[in-house]
Amino acid sequence: MNRIIPALAAAIVLASVFQAVSAAEVRRVKNNGADGDAIYYSVLCSNGAESSVKVQSNPNRVCASPVRGQVQCQPTWALDSAARFVCR
Repeated sequence: MNRIIPALAAAIVLASVFQAVSAAEVRRVKNNGADGDAIYYSVLCSNGAESSVKVQSNPNRVCASPVRGQVQCQPTWALDSAARFVCR
């Protein structure tokens, strides 16, 4: 039992370090232009990852394409919120 507690504490510390390292911040958002009812943006993250965000006017929603994961669309997102989402 005495050995389990320090090992568990070390695992928790390592997990929090890896989580902090993997989280990236938005470095740049570039307008790539409009096509129909949507405006397309490329997002560059501080870890070097690049992704995209699409702002649609009909229906009103913002779609974010994270590097890892599926596209998610939210009617309440602003461009900066979607950019932070793709860099998380």
